[in-house]
Amino acid sequence: MLMEEFQNVLLSYRLRGKAPESRSFTGKVKNLIYQVKIIMQSFYPLMLNTAKRSRTTVEALEMRGYRYAATNKEVKKMKLSSLKVTYDDMLFLAVSFLWMACVAVVMSCI
Repeated sequence: MLMEEFQNVLLSYRLRGKAPESRSFTGKVKNLIYQVKIIMQSFYPLMLNTAKRSRTTVEALEMRGYRYAATNKEVKKMKLSSLKVTYDDMLFLAVSFLWMACVAVVMSCI
């Protein structure tokens, strides 16, 4: 995720600037210096965007009550209310056990 953010910042700098010509040796050196300069300039916005994204994530989690989920019984009950064993779960468990039993029988016959 950090590399993706770095690529976005780097591409935005490349779109705004014009790279020097790289046909001659001095042009290639200037292009290398330009690339290094852009990478160094993109470090601060990268850290700023990462901090902003993590702050947004923390705020969203706090709004949903994740901080108090382990201690507050009401929040815990609300979080675990959707976790129920259904017919589909039991069917999946039965089919899985049946499949494993068939595999064990076939493997013992071989």
